[in-house]
Amino acid sequence: MRNLYFSLFLLLLPLFAFAQTDTTTTKKKISFSGGMMLHIGYQGGKGCGFIDNTTGQEQTLHSLTYGIGGQLRFHLLDHMHVGTEGYVSTMPLNKQGKESNIRTGWGGILCGYYTTFNRIQLMTGGTLGGGAQRSLHVFQPAEKQTTATELTNESPILSSVFAKKSFFVFDPYIALEYALTQRIHLIFKLDYMIAVHQQQFLTPSGPRLYVGFMFCH
Repeated sequence: MRNLYFSLFLLLLPLFAFAQTDTTTTKKKISFSGGMMLHIGYQGGKGCGFIDNTTGQEQTLHSLTYGIGGQLRFHLLDHMHVGTEGYVSTMPLNKQGKESNIRTGWGGILCGYYTTFNRIQLMTGGTLGGGAQRSLHVFQPAEKQTTATELTNESPILSSVFAKKSFFVFDPYIALEYALTQRIHLIFKLDYMIAVHQQQFLTPSGPRLYVGFMFCH
């Protein structure tokens, strides 16, 4: 009986080894990484409907922008990954009125190529997708027109204009990852979003620098 068990064990051993090898290969094929990133950038241009009351012309806006988002990437081939990413970015415009801002949210499908040098990984790629731009122009408080307002201590009424635009986006980027450990990478990314709304380029526009952590599995 012992010989029978031993013979069965020898027959099943190659199958067990094959199963282990196949599982390892599968893990490599479906390995993935994902994480969150903060970003800051500088944008400028016209196109959001902020009108100069003195000239009646659309203003050229310039301001810092900041936000948060993340990526999820699947490493299906050597030196290539595909996945998805999405971000929200806010451009404050306090000079145009307190709480005035332009907020942009976008996301899509990404594809990138990367190469590794020891702990450093260099990559380039792009994202195709879409998003929406929301602009809020809060005007300065209107002048008090009646003494009743002063007597009742009511707050002045604020006038505002809100607009929303949807757009198609192509977002090319370059990035550098540094492996703090095998599973935790520090990432630096630089992009320039190219967005189109009704056959016109979406502005204000400008570069953004991202910093965050990627967790590899």
